[in-house]
Amino acid sequence: KNRDVVSWSVMISGYAHHGDGQPALDLFNKMQEEGVTPSKVSFLGVLKACASTRNLDQGRIIHDQIAHTRLMFDVLIGSTLIDMYAKCGSLEEAREVFDCLPNRNIVVWGAMVAGYAQHGLGVPALELYKNMQEENVIPDKVLFASVLQACTSIRELDQGRLIHDEAIRDGCESHIVVGNTLVDLYAKCGSIEEARRIFDSLTSRDVVSWATMISGYAQHGQGHEALECFQMMESEGLSPDVVVFTCILKACGRSGAIHMGEQIHDKIVAMGL
Repeated sequence: KNRDVVSWSVMISGYAHHGDGQPALDLFNKMQEEGVTPSKVSFLGVLKACASTRNLDQGRIIHDQIAHTRLMFDVLIGSTLIDMYAKCGSLEEAREVFDCLPNRNIVVWGAMVAGYAQHGLGVPALELYKNMQEENVIPDKVLFASVLQACTSIRELDQGRLIHDEAIRDGCESHIVVGNTLVDLYAKCGSIEEARRIFDSLTSRDVVSWATMISGYAQHGQGHEALECFQMMESEGLSPDVVVFTCILKACGRSGAIHMGEQIHDKIVAMGL
């Protein structure tokens, strides 16, 4: 069989991209057993596989391999290492990689801020965001979503409003990921009217948008509004997911809407959920 590093890398990346982490890891190990030296593409694929399988030990071994090559200072490799450590719950190691990178672009900053935000560590995420601004790095939509998520985790509404203003200035407010995070921020911080204003202004809405708005209403005891939102969602042809069903059942319970609850129960059974 004649397989070069490109062949192996394409296959490893394919598995990793589709969330099949273990086959990607198995293939990476087999590639090395056959004496093929990994490339940047294969390293990126296998690090993504470590992140999806939460395989921290394997990730550390691969990091050690990369440390002995010139790829250690590559920003894409660096951001993928940060993401891997963060997803595996080792934020200290993620931060070590971040601090060691001589050149940090928006992807690197975004990976570190997202890592903190995903673990509910809003304070260090906001500190890092401030440091990034001091270095004149312009945020993108992904970073805005992460830093808004950080504000939500510590219920920092005032800071969230300031970042919202920045997102508007940079033209990122209308992006669905940023919009959904803004709806979540305002709803969880108790400003449900503002959440609805953002929701209504979204040019496109996915299941996450509707789930966030319905959840906001349910959490604030506004069952009637949550039910109206659910019916609007269905009228637009979107199928509810588990999160939406959980929130709307809570809304039915709080508003005493037993008949609507029964109808939703039937839908859940029909969908096999």
